[in-house]
Amino acid sequence: MKVTFSKEQLKDKSLDFILDQAISQKTKTYKVSKDAQYSPLGSKIFGFPWVEELTLEPQKITITRADWVDWDMLAQPLVDMIEHHFSIYDEDVTPEENQEPIVREVEDESMELTAETKPIYEFLEENINPQLASHGGEVKFLDYQDGVVYLQMLGGCQGCGLAAQTMRDGIEVALKNEFSYVVAVKDVTDHSEGSNPYYR
Repeated sequence: MKVTFSKEQLKDKSLDFILDQAISQKTKTYKVSKDAQYSPLGSKIFGFPWVEELTLEPQKITITRADWVDWDMLAQPLVDMIEHHFSIYDEDVTPEENQEPIVREVEDESMELTAETKPIYEFLEENINPQLASHGGEVKFLDYQDGVVYLQMLGGCQGCGLAAQTMRDGIEVALKNEFSYVVAVKDVTDHSEGSNPYYR
């Protein structure tokens, strides 16, 4: 992924970042961070407090900044961050194609596990959850879209100080190693609601 921007826009409030390959087939605008919680890139960009609005197009990312920052200092670091973000995806994957997962209860008998999702669900139940259970935790499979697995952490994992490390260095690595079509894992847990995490 190659990302560029126009220096002529550096004095503008909004800056366009042009991509050399598509990340979706549709356009989505996010005005607050909560709206972007299911967007792999959007949630990362809204981690910067100066972001006021974000629009993701197939081959363009438009970011609107706050008045108290300047693009002169921000533009190139953002290019580096965006290129690094997409370096984990294969060229034929459009990671922003589905920007909101369909949250479904796995226990619901009406949910149909596909040829792709059933092995993921079974792997989590047979290999990951037994390990998490020793710490009073659990991970629930919610959805799979375009190479991204959406998970929710429960019990001792919800609100745990090591939750991000567990998800990134443990669960995500295990799923990528086991399934070639998994390119990323997204934690959609509201960790602020954790009532009795194993670690603080």
